[in-house]
Amino acid sequence: MPISALDSGVFVSEEAQYQSTNQSLETQLKTFGLSQRDWREAPLVIEPGVTVSLAPAQSCPLFLRLSDTRNLDEFKQWVGVPNALIESGRFQPPADLPRVPPSRLEKDKDGLSAAELADLKRARDYFLFGRSDLVEDYRAAIVMHYSPFEVALYAGREVEIMPGASIEVIDSAAILLIDRLIIHPGGNLKLFTPAKVRVNTLHKPRV
Repeated sequence: MPISALDSGVFVSEEAQYQSTNQSLETQLKTFGLSQRDWREAPLVIEPGVTVSLAPAQSCPLFLRLSDTRNLDEFKQWVGVPNALIESGRFQPPADLPRVPPSRLEKDKDGLSAAELADLKRARDYFLFGRSDLVEDYRAAIVMHYSPFEVALYAGREVEIMPGASIEVIDSAAILLIDRLIIHPGGNLKLFTPAKVRVNTLHKPRV
């Protein structure tokens, strides 16, 4: 589903859980040992009717770095929603908690049923995008099956999505940093993977 803007830095999508961050673009870059000298300076314009997929590859126009961690709490900081924002009611957690006892998920994936695999993903998503303390007992299973946790960093000074054009963020979890984002009517930014988005200035020209 296309995302819709709530304000200049917060987006909501039914396809993926993600949020903006209050940290500056420069602070986000420094987290990964980068600076604004490293990101794309030239404007990226997605022409009408064109879809550009962002995935970790050197040919990707905004891709900077693929990083990973085995620390689940750090991964939540990278792409998830802080517990405090869930508790305040600003963000809604995933609809469902896992149902299978945690110990049943702490075995080889080949030994898990389809229902158990679904619950494993449910536990991971709730840890990242809900109150992690409610699924703390699933930590070992999440780390066992999903680590190392990877995140792709994309950054650009200006991105313009023309009418009927789309940017799709796919594959790896992502951090998307854009100083100025312009989305024309009929243009879309779609996230199909967990991601954190930071946009300094959002422009939505009228028809």
